[in-house]
This record gives sequence, C-alpha cells and structure tokens, in this order.
Amino acid sequence: MQTRKSGAALGRALALCLGVALIVGLLAACGGEEEPREHYSFGRVLEVYATEPAFPERSLIRAPASCDGNATFRLLEHTNPNRTYAAVQVRIVNRTAGVAPLFVHAETAVLGDPSSDRIFALDLCTAGVPYEPPPGSEAVETTHTPLLWGNVELKKGFQVRGWMFFDVPKTLALDAFWWEDPETQTIIYSRNLIAESTEGNILRDALTGVVGVVVIVAAVLVGGALYFLPTLIAIVRRKRNSMAIFLMNFFLGWTFIGWVVALVWSVSYEAVDLR
Repeated sequence: MQTRKSGAALGRALALCLGVALIVGLLAACGGEEEPREHYSFGRVLEVYATEPAFPERSLIRAPASCDGNATFRLLEHTNPNRTYAAVQVRIVNRTAGVAPLFVHAETAVLGDPSSDRIFALDLCTAGVPYEPPPGSEAVETTHTPLLWGNVELKKGFQVRGWMFFDVPKTLALDAFWWEDPETQTIIYSRNLIAESTEGNILRDALTGVVGVVVIVAAVLVGGALYFLPTLIAIVRRKRNSMAIFLMNFFLGWTFIGWVVALVWSVSYEAVDLR
C-alpha cells in the first residue's frame, strides 16, 4: 500500500514537471516577435545581407543628415490601394578591402522579380510626405532606425546596417534583391513574397505557425520523456525507492552521469527478504 501511494505521488510530481516544461515551450513558441530572416550574397569585395521584405502600413522615418533643405521627419503611408511600401534591412560587411567607399542612393538597391519588374529603392530625402511633430512634443519615435543612405566609408573588418524602402505593387512577387555597389550582387529569396494578403498567404502563414507549435510541443514531450525515463521505469516497476530515483533524476539528470546512475538504479533488482 505504501508503495502504491508513493508511486501515485511520484506520478503527480512527474506530470507537474512535464506540464511546466510544456507551458514554457509554448510560451517560447508563441511569445515575442520573430527576428527578420537574413539572406546573403558574397562578392569579391563585400558581403551583402538583406532581410525578407516587411510591409508596414505606416512608417515614420528621420530623413538622413545629407538631405539638405528637406523636412527632418517623413511619413510613409500609402494612399494607393494597389501599392505599398516594402522595408528591407540591409547589412554590408567589408572583410577584405582596406576601405570600401559606398554611395548609397536610389539606384544602389533593387527589389523585384528577376523575370519581370524591378523596383529601385526610394529616395529617403523625398519619400513619403513631410511630417511635423505636434507642438510641445519633446521626442519623436521613429519606426525604422537607422536608415542606410548617403556616403559611407566602410573600413576593413567593419559593417554598416540600415533600412531601405521600396514602393511596390501589391501583386508583384518580390523574389530577389540586388545590390549594385561596387559590383552587382543578387540575393534570391527562398519563397515568393507578395505584399497582398490573399487567403492563400494567410492560410500558409497560419499553417506554418501551427506546425511550429506542434513541433515544439512534440520536442518538449519527447525530450521530457527521455529525461525522466529512469523515473518512468521506476514507477512501472513499483520500486520502493522511486522517490529517491526521481529526485536524482530531477536534480542530477542534466549531468548525464546522474541520469545514467538513476537509470541503472531504476532497472536494478531489489533484494527480497524471504523471512
């Protein structure tokens, strides 16, 4: 009777541990914003990295310092229902040249479809409309910082990163990104990216999220079962020292040696007193 009570208590403790691990896994899968995914191209002089395009409905940017005579802030918010702004974060790395001078302008970066339309980057000095902060406001929070624009002296071993914007049709497949300075480098995205949120795109994104959660849940359950395998064996075999095996498994299992000791303990035979 005492062994059964001990086994039941141990089972509840094990279920609690697996439940906590499952909740932590689900929070990790669902919480937080996904980091932009970078794609890359290695040239003779520079390494170019570009994220997949994002399609913000409204962007407030600070105009580059080189934009003489223009407003300090500019608002990018499309009024044309058939077009949208695409934002790409670009990272340029110089690992070989002593100094790589860059002049980033509207024709330095191109986004689009290799077989059809290609869209040059927006001139960040004139893009969108001027924005004046409300009177009395002390600070203006921009949505995309920093921007990649103007002259950059990129020394060896350094990198520069910033956002670039493109005015694209919502139905254009954005399959590739081109960088034109000092040589043409092409980045092909792994999937067709279309700004317009059709039912197919929504369903695909939803399925992708569900599959990710299922994979994480399955990994947590399988990993938890393997981690607590010595405890499970002890419960099935109704070992008198099941609680001691569980405690060793729980606190020392991560050392692997403790896990092996707990496993050997759980499968070992107990001496039976025949008196």
